Amino acid sequence: MASGKGQSIYAGISEESTIEELCERVLQYHMSLKDKKYEKVIAEYDSMTEEAKNEIRKMHHDAISRANKENETPVETKAQTKVLSSSDNVEMKKTSTPTSINIEIISGPHKGTAFNVKPKSRYPCFIGRSTGKKFRERGVSLPDDSEVSTTHAKLELKRGKFYFVDTGSTNGSLREGQPIEAGDPVLLEDGLTVQVGGSEMRITLVY
Repeated sequence: MASGKGQSIYAGISEESTIEELCERVLQYHMSLKDKKYEKVIAEYDSMTEEAKNEIRKMHHDAISRANKENETPVETKAQTKVLSSSDNVEMKKTSTPTSINIEIISGPHKGTAFNVKPKSRYPCFIGRSTGKKFRERGVSLPDDSEVSTTHAKLELKRGKFYFVDTGSTNGSLREGQPIEAGDPVLLEDGLTVQVGGSEMRITLVY
């Protein structure tokens, strides 16, 4: 008998063995080889399956981490946006050109009345007791205030800023309670109060 591989195939076979016994032994041998290959394939499959499971667990963990970060980000972004918006709004008011003026009458015969005027570079808006078209449609008409002159003052736009100018009224005008010289432009700012006759006006700039 040959050694090595031959012994494994023909183990248990002798010269007295029949052809049937020899065939059965060869068949058993090849079946055992097949079983070993099957076990190897199964082992490889189990290894691949475990690797796949680990990869899926990692991907699941990463997905949960990203979701948690995304859920936290909008809150921070919203807070930051709110702060920036407030800051930008203040900065805008400092650097931008106002587009119009809101005027609220806070005392006098016309108390509670509000106006929105839009002075242009060559077209000021007028304030007075007059009920003429330029007062009614583009200016501030205060017909019930007898202390206001017919044409009391004007609102001008110069170099991107609004100004109040007393045009030589009879009873004069006040800025925050202080007299205004006729013809001297007064820069308008948010919250400023100007009095013409018996009517006090609060200024709000619109951007």
